[in-house]
Amino acid sequence: MSKQNKDLFDTIDEYFSQINAAEIAQKVTEGVDSLSEKISSSIEESLKNNGYNNLNEFFEGEIKDRKGKKPSYSKFLKDYSSRMDYVKEAMANVDYEIKFRGYFKDGHQQALKDIDELLDRYANDLDALHGRIKEQIKEIRRHQSQYNSSYTSGYIEGCEYVQKAIQRSKQMMMKKILQEI
Repeated sequence: MSKQNKDLFDTIDEYFSQINAAEIAQKVTEGVDSLSEKISSSIEESLKNNGYNNLNEFFEGEIKDRKGKKPSYSKFLKDYSSRMDYVKEAMANVDYEIKFRGYFKDGHQQALKDIDELLDRYANDLDALHGRIKEQIKEIRRHQSQYNSSYTSGYIEGCEYVQKAIQRSKQMMMKKILQEI
């Protein structure tokens, strides 16, 4: 083989090795990016299932051991003219603390949204709405295994939250009537 042919073959081999190295580097980079994305989404999913929106909230809740409270009903200082106003105010003022965010919060807010759509139909009979919510909770618990547990827990808690607001609206109006008498 002549020197010119040998140089030509060396040049071709060198060219193919550069192409292969670039392709290999690109495939490795794509593989690492894909793995990183899968790990990140898996961690994010796990955080949301455990009531956190992000890693910082997880550190606050678990590492700093901050205990969050479930969304709770607080007594409002306003003077309400109707039970409906009282319930709407309770639904509008929900605070989600550490460990009760993520999918739990999504479920809780969806329950409030669903019930809010029903409120106008039950404006004159909130006790009937209370009963409907109770039946809805029973139905959800029967089929709970079909759903994401954190989301479902949040949804049920949201329904129970509104039930408590309905009960307290009744108590608030009774106190108001007694004071006027």
